[in-house]
Amino acid sequence: MVDLRARITNSMTSGESASWWRIQNPASLEENTDRDPAYGQWQFMVLDEDGDAVPRVSLGPGDFTEVFVTVTLTSQVVAGNHTVYLRIIEDIDDDNPRYFDLPMVFEVEAGNPDLQIVQVSPNYELLPGEAYSIQLKVKNNGNGPLTVLLDAEVEESGWSVDIEGPSGSPLIELEAFEEATFNLEVSVPDSANNGAQVPVQITATPFDTEQSWPEQYTAEATVTMTVGISSLLDILINEITHPRLSTMVISLVGILLLFAGIQSRMNRRRWTAHLAYLESLGGDEDEERDDDEDPDLPAPVTSVEEDESDDYEDDEIELV
Repeated sequence: MVDLRARITNSMTSGESASWWRIQNPASLEENTDRDPAYGQWQFMVLDEDGDAVPRVSLGPGDFTEVFVTVTLTSQVVAGNHTVYLRIIEDIDDDNPRYFDLPMVFEVEAGNPDLQIVQVSPNYELLPGEAYSIQLKVKNNGNGPLTVLLDAEVEESGWSVDIEGPSGSPLIELEAFEEATFNLEVSVPDSANNGAQVPVQITATPFDTEQSWPEQYTAEATVTMTVGISSLLDILINEITHPRLSTMVISLVGILLLFAGIQSRMNRRRWTAHLAYLESLGGDEDEERDDDEDPDLPAPVTSVEEDESDDYEDDEIELV
């Protein structure tokens, strides 16, 4: 917001009485909008010393009045000098009324760099051993021209990335509030595995031979590359020929589990055979125990029924 004070004077010294003069809004003046349509979006308020709007003034010869002009600029104003005219036009019914234009000069300084990187191409899956071109654009949201240095980096081994600007160079000239499209060239190694996600860091740095900008004015963006193999056979071949660490760990664990299962099965067989052997030994001992019973033991007692004797066998016979 800018506040100005303007004096409007009727330079005629005699010959006419006071007349009405209308103060035209600069935003609707073609003299301004023809030079820069953005002036039509500025907001102008013309007030008197009491803060009331002044749509017109009455001035006689040699009279003057002061008005206060408040100007609100838009958020996107290019750095440099801007001249906007405040027109004072005679308020009469005439096709050619008298008027004069009061130039108002605004000097706008360039702000700090404001860069932004936006991805244009959609994300899609990449195949191992292939090269791809991904489209992005860099925006200069600042109000001054900039030279921008583009760069791309990838930490994953075997991957290769490069930046190609509109002219083939990573250096781009951008005017205020301008944008440019560039390409990110990506080469996928043959060793890339299915489902791998590789981040690529892209930067846009303000470049100036006369001054250096802090890192906070460097725009950054991350594009994630995803490897996708649709064929199950190709996935198996890829994992075998270029095994990743997780695949090797899983394979090692599987081999260990397989050996453990085989060993456990062999151990079970050994225990089964050993138990059978022990059972056979136990049976032989029982048989030997039956055969080796002590011969000195008396024969088992059995009851024998005696014949009844004659009742008179033991009686004494007495002769009388």
